[in-house]
Parts: sequence; C-alpha cells; structure tokens
Amino acid sequence: MERLIEAGTSVADAVAEAVAAEGVTLAVNVPDEVTILISQALRERGIRIVRPRHEHNGVLIADGYARTAGDVGVCVVGPGPAIAQTGNALVTAQRKRSPVLVLLGQNPAAGPRGGLKEFDAQRFVESCGARYVA
Repeated sequence: MERLIEAGTSVADAVAEAVAAEGVTLAVNVPDEVTILISQALRERGIRIVRPRHEHNGVLIADGYARTAGDVGVCVVGPGPAIAQTGNALVTAQRKRSPVLVLLGQNPAAGPRGGLKEFDAQRFVESCGARYVA
C-alpha cells in the first residue's frame, strides 16, 4: 500500500485514512494524551472503537477478533508503560500468527527527554517475536 499524504494532513488523519483504506472496521484503544487523536480520527472514518481497561486486554481483543472474524485486529497503544503492558498478548498473537496491527503512539520529538514514557519500544516488541516497523 503506497499513498501520498496531502500537505496539511495530520499524522492521526494519515494513519486513520490508511487503516480505513484497508477495510478495517474495528480498532481497540486505551486512550491517552498521545493516542486519543488517532482514536478520534479512526472513529470519524466509521471504524468502531472498543475501549478495554488495560493495554494487555486491548491486544488480546485485537488478537481474538483477528482469529474469529478473519480480519486484521488493530490495537492503538501509547508509548512507554502502555506498550510494555502488551508483552504477553504480543507473544501470543505472534505465536498464533494472528494478523494483528499494533499502532504505537510516540512521544513528541520536541518534548522533554528522560521521562516515564521513554522506552525502547523497538527492542521490546522484537523481544516478543513481533515485527517492529518505524
């Protein structure tokens, strides 16, 4: 899938547009200050948003949905502790070869460094056996 992004399009809108173009109808999100805009953009495109109480459950829901519905399971999580909470569910989805897409929010590039949400997500995701695409 290769698309050009129009000037002035927000990252959230670009991500939501790409996800919607793939026919996704459901996404899971525990909203935070980083992912709330993506969740809103997905909803504006008619994608149903499910809000679990915990990120681990979010990936489990996406995994279960992917296996039962035969569609891609999408879960949106924030950086730092949020992605860290998904470990067991990521391992399960990867070992079952479920078509799960985890969209990971990032800290703003211009923000302060060394905070709670600083985390090497790529190393973590890859240690779970999943593929990380930046």
